[in-house]
Amino acid sequence: MAEPRRLKALIACAAVAVVMSDCGEKATEVGTPDSDETSPPGVDATAEPRAEGKAKDNVDKQARREKYEARCAELRRSVAVSYQVMTRPIATGKEIWLRLTVRNGTDHYVGGPFGGILRVTAAQSGQPLPMNWGGSSSDEAGAEAHTTFVHQVLNLNGQPLRTPAEARVTDVALDYTNLELCPMSVRMRAPQGLVTEHPSGRWYVTPEGEEISRPGG
Repeated sequence: MAEPRRLKALIACAAVAVVMSDCGEKATEVGTPDSDETSPPGVDATAEPRAEGKAKDNVDKQARREKYEARCAELRRSVAVSYQVMTRPIATGKEIWLRLTVRNGTDHYVGGPFGGILRVTAAQSGQPLPMNWGGSSSDEAGAEAHTTFVHQVLNLNGQPLRTPAEARVTDVALDYTNLELCPMSVRMRAPQGLVTEHPSGRWYVTPEGEEISRPGG
């Protein structure tokens, strides 16, 4: 009966994982590397490369941002954009529209979309109240190098806004005036007393959309 006992002992030796056995050998875990280079538990070996990549992306984004801001600043120095509120009397009151002017002092073409809204105290029956523009292919400003672009801004029906003679403009809000993806500063002009928010008829709109009244001139 010695052989069966020896066979059982050999089987027991093969089943032992980590402890010393009668075989006289120390078993090791299957699949466990013996190298000392193994990362400690809980440490992501790819964390450092990811952090370096993110830092590089942030540097690249900042560089692109600075380049964009420098380009827009140069564009605003070389291109002048203005709106003038226009009026004329008609038999039933008056018509109101705007004239957009872009003076391009650069050596290349500049262009982009524009849009806004003009509100009045009263409009004639059947007339939209307010006047809207923007969002269509016709609402694009574009000027070749060293030229001036002039565009008559009309209502969505392609006509000036018709109002009673005593109507006043309560607000001219510019939704956007962008050239080459850069928001532009805009000089605003209107007949004195026509615009209630800016009775002098002289104000500016900053690239951020802030309106600044001017006393005149």
